[in-house]
Amino acid sequence: TANMDIRSFDLNFEIMSVIYGRAMGEKMEQMFLEDLKDAEHITLDKWNSQGSLKFLTFAIARLVSSLL
Repeated sequence: TANMDIRSFDLNFEIMSVIYGRAMGEKMEQMFLEDLKDAEHITLDKWNSQGSLKFLTFAIARLVSSLL
């Protein structure tokens, strides 16, 4: 999907591309599957049990993310 708004372009630095070709699609799929191996399933209970310091860290990271 494409988000065509100022926030997407200026704050989130989003771009859109169209790539033709089976080889590139297969390479991207393989990269995704490799990333899934390192992924961790987070349940709502696990998310809520992280503690206040972790939530504060996330809040600060959200505030400064556009500056990084």
